[in-house]
Amino acid sequence: MDKLITTIYIKQDIANQSLMVNAISQAIVKILYSADEGIDFRAIRANLRKLVGSQIDDTRIDEALNELVKNSYVRKSNGNYKIRDSYRGRLKSLYDQRSQRLNSVLEEYFSDSDLDKETLQSWFEDMNTKFFSEYSRNWIEDVIGRSDKNRKYINTFKIRKRTINRDYKTTPPALD
Repeated sequence: MDKLITTIYIKQDIANQSLMVNAISQAIVKILYSADEGIDFRAIRANLRKLVGSQIDDTRIDEALNELVKNSYVRKSNGNYKIRDSYRGRLKSLYDQRSQRLNSVLEEYFSDSDLDKETLQSWFEDMNTKFFSEYSRNWIEDVIGRSDKNRKYINTFKIRKRTINRDYKTTPPALD
């Protein structure tokens, strides 16, 4: 699955459902968006397991699929699920916006990098994932002003810079 689609938050009118249903719906939409044709429940379950790294109960998946169908985001036909064309267009727009933002950030801060664009994008997305996996709570506290600590996140990036050569087998961009 395309890394970029996995990073997009998709607004859906499923807010009245549990957070679990909403989260599973997010993942299912991303799976269906990545599929060219409709896919069946088994394929959705297998892709979810691969995406989230653990098994999700079938009733939860079914509940999320039913909400997506009920809200007209997804169509079910002959046991296969597919994103409706009108919704796919909205998702494509979100995808394009996300891609443009990523490209503008890379151009602004890494234009003098020796890395090719694809490698740089992959590295940047991995770094964002690693950063927010470790520091999301701290970052949110800082952004909303609930932290009294003076954190220096860039130091984390400088430390991780050393792993880029190993992971990407190339010269990393300067972070200073």
